[in-house]
Amino acid sequence: MLTGIGGGGAPTQLHSDSVHSSVLFKMRHLGLCNFYGRFNKVEGKISFDPDTPISAQIEVTIPVESVDTNYQVPDRHLAIRRHA
Repeated sequence: MLTGIGGGGAPTQLHSDSVHSSVLFKMRHLGLCNFYGRFNKVEGKISFDPDTPISAQIEVTIPVESVDTNYQVPDRHLAIRRHA
């Protein structure tokens, strides 16, 4: 979910709401089943001017350390690979 400020033709700034925003992923495990996870920390911002939509910008930051697969082994593996 994004919350914003602006109006009256002025550029609008929208910021992510960490309670209502999430990044989920799915990957194949050994070619047999799907494995799901999420990132617990997500920050984002959208800048939009209705008069010049081509100038819109989106910025998203997702710390890899916030990965959560509900299983410690792949979480540790992903963290180790990031620092390798």
